[in-house]
Amino acid sequence: TQSTWAELDQQRNNYEQLLRSECDDPLVNWLKYIEWTEQNYPSVGSKSHFTELVHKCTMQFSKDERYKQDIRYLGVWFKHFKSIKDCIALRAAFKDLYTVGIATKLSSFYKAWAKVYYMCEGGEKNGLKILRQGLQMGAEPKSLIDELIDTLEQRIAENIAKEIIAKANGDESNVDDVAGRSHLSKLKPVAKNKAPV
Repeated sequence: TQSTWAELDQQRNNYEQLLRSECDDPLVNWLKYIEWTEQNYPSVGSKSHFTELVHKCTMQFSKDERYKQDIRYLGVWFKHFKSIKDCIALRAAFKDLYTVGIATKLSSFYKAWAKVYYMCEGGEKNGLKILRQGLQMGAEPKSLIDELIDTLEQRIAENIAKEIIAKANGDESNVDDVAGRSHLSKLKPVAKNKAPV
């Protein structure tokens, strides 16, 4: 109803004022505003201005050293990434974050980045490169990356076995698109100052 929209507009104005207030941890106010928007505009339609709000938050703190390795700030970036539908653009977005040093010490960043490659192109090889770069960067928790690497290596080994069996049987149509993928031993380490892919 019209009154409901008026109430929401008033509350939105209150949050806008909150963003301009001084505090020791300004990201908190942005997170409150984003959470309020998600709860009050479930469809995240044009009236919510959700995409614009999230984008503003990512830009507001992009050069703030306090938040570069903050899991809460990374969570805002993940919300922003949901609006990116193109795989190439999404891979580029992760690479850009890495290049400017955002979330480079957080395992969840490398997990999500590797998942993009796997979901978009079945890129286990590039996924492994990204996860191993996380280890080189000292990302925490280390156990998360170790577990993901073990899972990917097992998947690659299974695909190689399928390929070998299919070739032995003279039937390469059931190879599950693994032809041409390199063995794990051929993967080279990546320099710390260079994005892995």
